[in-house]
Amino acid sequence: LEHTCRDHEEYLVRRSVNSPDDDDNALMSGHALMASCPPISHVKNVPAQQGGLIPTYDHRVPDAEMRTLQTLLNMSTAIKSEIPGGQVTPVMALQCLRGHRNYQSLTRDDVL
Repeated sequence: LEHTCRDHEEYLVRRSVNSPDDDDNALMSGHALMASCPPISHVKNVPAQQGGLIPTYDHRVPDAEMRTLQTLLNMSTAIKSEIPGGQVTPVMALQCLRGHRNYQSLTRDDVL
């Protein structure tokens, strides 16, 4: 679900970290709520490639406990009114899938 953001996610996080006093550039948007988001420690310790346009972080979703996913979902729900155009975060999409009556029978190919 987060695959489509991998080409710009790190750029947005780096821009935010590097521009704390610039209201427009400091915004990370919903990308900060993605499970594959580069941690701040990575952004601070690993130099950017082409201004952050070439990812340096192995975008992988960590094995997260249900509690962590629930926290991301709660945070997503809290900012939902601030997300333009009816967009949803990946964890919100996952929750929608999990609530579907056929969820247990879905395969990887069904959702990609």
